[in-house]
Parts: sequence; structure tokens; C-alpha cells
Amino acid sequence: MPVLLALAASSAACGAAEGAADDEVVSDEAAIAGEHTEALTVTVDPRKSILITDFDIVDTFSLKEVLDQLSDGHALDMFRQLFATQLPAGAEGAGSGPNCTGTLNGWPEECPRLEGQEATRDPFADPTSGESYKAITLSNRFDLAPADGANCGEYRVNFARRSGNTNRGSLERVFIAFEARLPNPKPSLGLAGCLPVVQFWRGLSSVAPAVRAARLRDFYFKGLPGFLPVIHKNLFGAVPGPQGGQIRLNEFLFIQTVSGDWSMREYRLVPQPSGQSPSALLLPTFDDDTPARSLFNPVPADARAVRFQQEYFPNQVERLALQDINTMNYVAPVPDDLNTGDSHLTGNMTEFFSDYAPEFGPGPSPFRTLIQQKLTAIGSTLTPENIVERATTLGCGGCHHFSQGKTTLGFPTPFPVSLGFNQVGEDLIAIPGEPGRERYQTSALLESALGYRAQIMRDFLAPVRGFERDAGWTSSQAQLALNTSIKTEGTSSLRVIPVGGWSELVSIPSSTIGAGSIGSTLKLDIRLPPQQPNPYFRGQVGVLISIPSASINDQYLGPVSLDSAALGQFSTVTIPLPAKVQRILRYGVADVRLKIQLNVPPNSNPYYLDNIRF
Repeated sequence: MPVLLALAASSAACGAAEGAADDEVVSDEAAIAGEHTEALTVTVDPRKSILITDFDIVDTFSLKEVLDQLSDGHALDMFRQLFATQLPAGAEGAGSGPNCTGTLNGWPEECPRLEGQEATRDPFADPTSGESYKAITLSNRFDLAPADGANCGEYRVNFARRSGNTNRGSLERVFIAFEARLPNPKPSLGLAGCLPVVQFWRGLSSVAPAVRAARLRDFYFKGLPGFLPVIHKNLFGAVPGPQGGQIRLNEFLFIQTVSGDWSMREYRLVPQPSGQSPSALLLPTFDDDTPARSLFNPVPADARAVRFQQEYFPNQVERLALQDINTMNYVAPVPDDLNTGDSHLTGNMTEFFSDYAPEFGPGPSPFRTLIQQKLTAIGSTLTPENIVERATTLGCGGCHHFSQGKTTLGFPTPFPVSLGFNQVGEDLIAIPGEPGRERYQTSALLESALGYRAQIMRDFLAPVRGFERDAGWTSSQAQLALNTSIKTEGTSSLRVIPVGGWSELVSIPSSTIGAGSIGSTLKLDIRLPPQQPNPYFRGQVGVLISIPSASINDQYLGPVSLDSAALGQFSTVTIPLPAKVQRILRYGVADVRLKIQLNVPPNSNPYYLDNIRF
């Protein structure tokens, strides 16, 4: 496999004076590295910087304030318009629409639903009544930011109807989730333009609750300098598509008169022309990544099912087969016209269920064959049933109900459970180690994702592959230290003293989510010492890459000869990536481990490595 070596022009390469004695350089730089290791440690507390359910913080947010900001001061009108979408035209409280018709996005929807009666109520009249709503969650979803940095991810605030307080044994429950996509004000910088947002959330880990609450209110209602506030009418679906934001309803109200149907619905907030009233309109839309159940029937009912089974779904198998519950996903979003508009979690209307395995069935079919062919091609031992069950987890019903506790997904452990249809409940529990403070209870599924989301933030702020993190790399053969003086980017490089010659440097696992767009090569900046013990052999470098979730283990890349590398300045090593490795990295994985094998003449001179990128 051909490899390339190119000079990387960088003024930072001149951090040490050319011609300086090697022992002087090593001694001076060791001191510099030692002074900065503490600054290169990034701490992210997931319960302060990713998922906030602390009562005294979320209670400073109100549904009226959110809706007022989105509607230019007409909170009650917007609330009623939201629920009037579940009433047919002409019904009491239906208003001027849009109203339900029994069909949404080309698929059936339940119409009417008794939750539509909320359109005749005032949840703001008595803020302590069962008809009022309380904030229960603030969420940082930087992990959803696209690789090109077109936006900075999703930022959410969730409200729960007070009648659903589970301490009273009530099932009169409604949850409203506001999920904003925050634009990147400097998209030409890629994800680097989102750095202030990630730094803001990381900073919440180290401040007192009252300060955290005040900062979050400013972030949501005023915005960071140069950024829109989260609560802005352009950020909840004004731009169609999976990157536009949305508002979701999770509802199970009036159980005494409804036959057990728990429904999940999605809305776009679309600003109206200037001077028009209302200034923004809530439009019912499809549930993202929730294909209609009938699409999994082995006997396709129409052209949509044929397209889903023959074109779309088989091409999602490789990523659905990843053995990481957090990165297993669709390669591409489910096409709009294939998503259902009404997803039920319980009840008798099974056509609304997003539980796909019963529809898929156990028998042979062309659809099953296509899935199996894809699994065979990637060497996976998973079954078509496993893949269909995994698709269920990505839809509304699976995430919140159908998949909880299941062992049929092909993971080594059961799928984590929800709290029974929701991920954050209305019950308060004590915050460990903080006497007198309480937070809303969260599900095992949500808890299982917090470590992953914290890793995304740490890897973005202090990239392992950028040699920005203390203890990010180890070696049994070489002496390693971070260096903040001689580097090509970021805050530091890795100084390597290969006393015995051949050395292997091993990274901790890192993520490609938040790392920007993935290319077709691996590049590494390397600086050779000015003095070489062997004038005829400067050495070579190779890399082994492992991604266990994709069954990639120590795949060798290289080697690259260093004989043509300049001395005393950085050169860039370029190694082609195999096609499969490229695909997997682009999916977004969190378990990339690299081993750099440096084969040079035995010596005590420092080599510098920096800025591994794909």
C-alpha cells in the first residue's frame, strides 16, 4: 500500500533553537511538559454538564416563559394550538388549525385524541394545579452535532404535566420536549465554531448550583455571544429535516376513557410572515427515525415498502450491527415519507406500534435474505432478527418501551430500561453527596448514555489524537511526556524518547464524533531530532487501528519510511485508510484505539508527534 511523507510548514516547529544540544532540549522541555499536565486534564461531570434534572435549577424554567419567547408573548394561544392539532376541524377548541384528519405524512394517525381537550384549558392559571406543567430536564446533546459543523447539536428542555406525579399513582401524564438545533455562527470553521458552546457546558461542572442555574437561563433565553438563544422560534423545525430541531409530545392522558394508548408525536415550529398572527405555527410532522410498522412486513404493501426493503434498510445494516449501544444507528436518517406520524407504545392499535419484530416475522422472505447478505458480507454473527430489533430501539416506541430489558438485540447485556414510557420521571430523589438537594429520577437507559456523551465532550476539548490529554498515551518501551512548546496545533504534542529504538505507543479509546469530517487517509505530524545516530536509517513509522465495536482489531496501516523526513522540523506522514475503516469512522464510533509503532535507531533524542487526523 503506498504511503506518503510531506513537509508540514509550521512556525511552531521552531519551538527549540536549531542546533541546540539535545540534552539541553530534553531537560528544558521536560520542565515545560511537567508544568502543564494539570491543565491538560479535562473533567466533565455528566450530571452538571450534560443532563441537569436538579430541582432547584430546572424549577427556574417555566413553560409559560418558553412559549412566550417562541410566540412573541402569546403563550396560552400557542399551548392551545399545540393540542388543537389532535382535534378535527370544527370540534370545540379546534381553532383555525391545523387539525387532525386521520392521516399524517401519508400514514394513519389517531384522530381525535382526548388530549385535544387541553386546547380548552389554561395551564398557567394556577401554577400548582394538576393542569400546569413543570420543567424536569435540561439536556446538552452536543453529541448530535454533524461532522461538518453545520450546527452545534441539540439543546433541550422538557416539561411534565403536574397531574402525572407518580407519587399519587396517577397515569394522567403528558410530557412536552423542546429540542432546539443550535446553528453554528461560523460554519466555515466546522465544529471548531462550536467550541464556545462546549466550553460553556464543561464550565458548569465546576460552579455552584445557583451559578449553574443563572448561566443556563442565560444560555437558553439570551444565548452566548454570537449565538442564538436556545429558545428561539427558528430553531424548532423552521428548517425542515433531521437537523432542524423539533418539539415532541409524549402523552397518556385520561386513561379512564382511553383504551391504554400511549402516543408520541412530533411538531415543527414554523415562523409566519411578518405581521401575521400567530407569529409562529406548530405543524404536526412525522416522528424522526420511526418507520411505519407495515414497512417491515415481508410482503410489501406498496412502493414505499418496496423501496424501504430493497434500497434503504439493507444499506443501514453495517452501522446497525455495531456492538456499541450508543453508536449503533442508521447510516442515514429514515427518508421523510417513510416515517410514521403517530407512534403508540401501548393499547389495541398495533398498526401504530413501532415494534418491528412481530411485523417482520420468523419466516423466510426476500427482505430477510437481503439483511442476511449484508451481515454475511461484513462477517457479523448477528441475525436479521437482531438487526430489526435494533431498528426498534431507534424509534419512539422502542426507546421508551418495547426494547427495554430485551436480550434479543445481540448485545452482551439486556437493553437498558426506561422509567415506563419516559426517561425522566416526575419523582424527586436525593442527590448523592449534596444534603438537602433533590433531582428528578432518570432511567437506566439515560444513565447508560451519560459516560459516552461526556467522552464526546472530553475528546472534543482535549483530543487524544491531538496529544492534548494527560495519560492519553502510554508506552512500555519509550519515555513519553506532553510538550506545549514544540507542536503543530492545539496546546501540546507528544515527546517520545525511544531509548531502545523500536517503540509502541498505545492510545486510550477515543471518539470520531465531534472530530469533524473523515477523509480517506490517516495523517500524523512527526518531528525527527536534528542529530541522527545512523545517517543511513532514520527509521519508519506504522499504525495499528482497532475499533472493537466494528470487529476491527489491530489492522495495520503503513509502514512509512522516515528516511526523507527533514530534521528538526515537522513532516506529515500520510497513510491510506481501507474502505471499511473509512466507513466505520464516518459512522461515528467511540472506541477507536491506535498503536503507533516507531522503529528508529536506539538513541536518547526526543521525537515529537502531533495532530493525528483522518
